[in-house]
Amino acid sequence: MLSEPVVALMARHQERRERQEKRELHEGERIHVDEIASKVATFYDKFRNLIQYREAHLLRKGSIERILRRRILLNTDDGKFAEAFIKDLIRSGHLPNDAIQDSAIAGVQRVIDNLLFFLHYQSEQGGEGHRQISGWLINIFVPALEDELFPAPEGRLTAEMMYEVMRAKLVLKKIPLGEDEVKTQLFIATQRAVLRLDDDQMQYILLKFLYPDWGRMSDAELRDTAPKLGALQKDVQDTLKNRFGPYFLKLCQREKTPFQLVGDLAQEDKLLSKDSDAELRRLYDERAERTAQQLKKLAFFSVLSFLISKVVVALALETPLDRMLGYPFSPLNTAINILFPPLLMLLIVAFVRPPSAKNFTLVAAEVDHIVSRDNPRSYIVAPPETTRGFIAALVYAAYGIALLAVLYAIVKALLWISFSPFSILVFLLFTSMIVATGVKINNRAKEMSLEKKKSTVRGFLADLVIIPFMALGQWVISGLSHFNVIVIAFDFFIELPLGFFVEFLEHFRKFIDAKKEEVQ
Repeated sequence: MLSEPVVALMARHQERRERQEKRELHEGERIHVDEIASKVATFYDKFRNLIQYREAHLLRKGSIERILRRRILLNTDDGKFAEAFIKDLIRSGHLPNDAIQDSAIAGVQRVIDNLLFFLHYQSEQGGEGHRQISGWLINIFVPALEDELFPAPEGRLTAEMMYEVMRAKLVLKKIPLGEDEVKTQLFIATQRAVLRLDDDQMQYILLKFLYPDWGRMSDAELRDTAPKLGALQKDVQDTLKNRFGPYFLKLCQREKTPFQLVGDLAQEDKLLSKDSDAELRRLYDERAERTAQQLKKLAFFSVLSFLISKVVVALALETPLDRMLGYPFSPLNTAINILFPPLLMLLIVAFVRPPSAKNFTLVAAEVDHIVSRDNPRSYIVAPPETTRGFIAALVYAAYGIALLAVLYAIVKALLWISFSPFSILVFLLFTSMIVATGVKINNRAKEMSLEKKKSTVRGFLADLVIIPFMALGQWVISGLSHFNVIVIAFDFFIELPLGFFVEFLEHFRKFIDAKKEEVQ
């Protein structure tokens, strides 16, 4: 007998298939953009994503955010905001040409009108705090527009099933949270683990829970909600920053693979198949191969993005500053500074190992627990024991000594080959970003494995060198995500004029076609 959450998952997948079939049968006018203008915009969008590379599932979100901000800046209140916005998405390659129905314009315009109402309210209030809320509003309305234009990700149903199964079997140890807080943190963790949502997407989902019509509110609801925006922002952000949240997420990341495979079986309607064991093996192998390809892509494009940034920094700042301070140009040092980070990433990726053959047996056993009505499995959330007092001080002191020792050794080596102080700083920053990304890739590769990690002396010594760079790299990447001079320059000096040019090109093409048709 299948468990109730799994039965519900199968029913939801059937409903999803039926809705998709109805959408495909529906006839109506389709939105069209000029093919040549589209090729120009698509090429730029792909190149722009290299400058600030995000994981594949967040690239579309980034493009939507840039288009939305540009359209808000250019808004002329002509009632065609939504149509222009959708056409920009089509041109950039995120929506197919001649496939989106005209009826979609009204739904998108409603979401945009909600956003513009809130932004207008904030501008009337004035002040730095209200400007900060306006930026937050744009960020969380991007997922609302995604919801309006794109089908829900298939993993969303799996995440909901995972939440239902784990909630019934959850065991907490030393976590003083109320029942509602536990449910909220488990919900956030399952969504993050399965769908890899960022903070903006997660805040939108939490707001949808509080306000089911968020993004589609009536005028009365908008007027009632606008004064509460500051409190809403604080509430959802505090919920995401709950100090016990990382422990729920760690559990869900470790357990998600069996749930994803149950979702795959349900999607293909194979849970009750006689060959379900063979299907499970096939789906496991496909998911392992897909994960490996995604990690290789993440490694490649992250290095390419960092490399482009490194070359720009070298040409614009590093070389001129070195000459100004009297340091001679060194082709060898420049080559080391540019080529070392990519080579380091290749080395990190080379040491990433897929799960062993034993792992499938463990995963298959977990799948049986999930689909069975009589599931004996418990899911335990337990924070690790914290080190306090004198021992904690010794631990932090040892960490600080290791950090300084590693940095000292690297700086001495770079000075020995005549690196300038600024070149050393750039080298450390870019190397740390590569290390942080490499650690992320390594951790991601381990998420499919249910085998217990074995500690080794070699691994401990490697961590002593890696962890300081990882911490620095995370800090640098986080800072660049909020303030990246290269990205700002591209958005202001290239993307904004390019948007005008693409629209001009499309109108000019229509004008030429109309002139040709006048000839009888």
